Amino acid sequence: AAKEMTERIRAFHFAIAPLEDSALQDGWREALQRVADLPRVHGNVGGRCCRLLYDAGVLREDDISARASRALSPGTDAMAGAAWIEGFLESSGAVLLANDALWAVVDAWIQALSTDTFRTMLPLVRRTFATFHAAERRQLGERVKGGARTAGVVREIDEERAAKARALIAKILGVSDVD
Repeated sequence: AAKEMTERIRAFHFAIAPLEDSALQDGWREALQRVADLPRVHGNVGGRCCRLLYDAGVLREDDISARASRALSPGTDAMAGAAWIEGFLESSGAVLLANDALWAVVDAWIQALSTDTFRTMLPLVRRTFATFHAAERRQLGERVKGGARTAGVVREIDEERAAKARALIAKILGVSDVD
């Protein structure tokens, strides 16, 4: 039901985009904001509303980082967080590549997951990454491989630990190898 609703929201958004009716556009953005702010909205729907508002310039990078932090906080169910990521990132990983703060939030969330939880939600995350263009997946793989540049902080890379994760990352991103 959430996927269907997300698709309807996306379709309506793009149907009214070319119309030069500022009252309609403002009303629509207000509705998206209200849905995104609902405390119990499905992650997929909330994430998609946030992405549309971000793309429209209503939400700034710091707003998105704060919302992602809430959606991906340790007290939140991992699958709900994965649904938010799917809704927000579906069909475009460019914002993840461009926004260091969002990258840091997603990175910290993934690192905090237990192995079992990560394996459980892996199909959802993989499905999300599969919607990205090949170039975006390649750039994400390069970013994972090349270092942990997050919010201007460079951390040392544990090569032994990284080597164990490369094959899984390549599989998630749908590339042959990130080595």
